[in-house]
Amino acid sequence: MDLDPEMTDLALEHPELTRINENAMHNEKVTIHNEDAYNFLLEDESFYDAILVDLPDPNNEGLNKLYTDGFYKLVRNHLNPGGFVSIQSTSPLFAREAYWTISETVQSTGMHVDNYHLDIPSFGNWGFTLASREAFTSEQIEQIQLSVETAYLDEAIIPSLFAFGKDEDAMLFENGKQVDWQVNTMNRPVLLDLYNKAWKYY
Repeated sequence: MDLDPEMTDLALEHPELTRINENAMHNEKVTIHNEDAYNFLLEDESFYDAILVDLPDPNNEGLNKLYTDGFYKLVRNHLNPGGFVSIQSTSPLFAREAYWTISETVQSTGMHVDNYHLDIPSFGNWGFTLASREAFTSEQIEQIQLSVETAYLDEAIIPSLFAFGKDEDAMLFENGKQVDWQVNTMNRPVLLDLYNKAWKYY
């Protein structure tokens, strides 16, 4: 799903991109929707085993609505039992407060949450929020088995993706007190200021 049909058309037609993606967009299993994700979930009656949310960062009010508790409730309501959602959540290193605010917002919907991060060559240390309607444990994460061939990811390193250094984790203190992360809502878009403040000098 993408709001802009020019983007999906590019992936469908550009020779270099179709070479890289091995014509995946032409696979019969793929259905492309060019519309606003929020509006789509309001109308859609389908349920999914996996939802991958890879949206632009919340640097304006229009994008911020896709990082609110309202949006994440819509995502939750479209998950099958045992289903998972993985959400791009900006960088826990460069935008630590924004990252953990997203995690707190997802958790506020009643979903069970864990967090992971990895180094992406074009972005650096980047974080994601993993969530499900059912509880899951670190032991389950450690038992993940890859069923497809991968170029980089190895089963042995998967648990390490869920570990955070002292400069990245959620235990942020101010004046000796732990910060209580706030929930990002339509009426109280706390994430917008946190995000813009974090990336001001990058």
